[in-house]
Amino acid sequence: TLTEGKPKLTDIESFGNIGDKELLEIAVAVEELSDHPLAKAVVRDGSKKLGKDVKIPDADDLEAVQGKGIKANYQGDTIYIGNLELFEDIHNGVPSEVSEKVRRLEGEGKTTMLIKRDDEFIGMLGLMDTPREKAKETLAQLKEIGIKKMIMLTGENQKVADAVAREIGLTEALGSLLPEEKVEAIKKLAQQENKLAMIGDGVNDAPAMANSTVGIAMGAAGSDVALETA
Repeated sequence: TLTEGKPKLTDIESFGNIGDKELLEIAVAVEELSDHPLAKAVVRDGSKKLGKDVKIPDADDLEAVQGKGIKANYQGDTIYIGNLELFEDIHNGVPSEVSEKVRRLEGEGKTTMLIKRDDEFIGMLGLMDTPREKAKETLAQLKEIGIKKMIMLTGENQKVADAVAREIGLTEALGSLLPEEKVEAIKKLAQQENKLAMIGDGVNDAPAMANSTVGIAMGAAGSDVALETA
């Protein structure tokens, strides 16, 4: 809603014996099965980096873990791609040296995708979106007319959320939220505030919008569910 919605692949970092090219081939094959905006960015930018002549075998059996990542089969191996929470929840945690690398990229305001093949972490990707050109100006105008609090609710990690909030002048940012956690955040805010407006564009925003005083969908950029809920 506040960013361009056009994330770009900025970092490719392989671990161990695997090279960046092989890591990218695996990521592109698996993410091609997903329709998530970040997946589309990996496929688009990754394919450009690999070149037209590279033929990538297909992945299959995609399973999505909401708000955390995906799992698929590729060349006989099970591939997991997601955030730290994915691996902390369904695996035996993340080695400290790997989590430190992830935190470093997150500290630069980047969304990080960690990649695991069977039992081995093989690399990570960094992606970055940019705030909409008029976001800062629009928020400043809202402050001028008396809007006291402007809080971002996002599934992005907290460091990315904080970086965006600082850049465009938000009061606060709540990151790493699943759709149901956005609803809980809205309910909590509604108890604290007299009136609450929720602005959203995606399918995942609709439940939270339904629990606000006013729901505002992002016009042509909004999903059908968000528009209907508003």
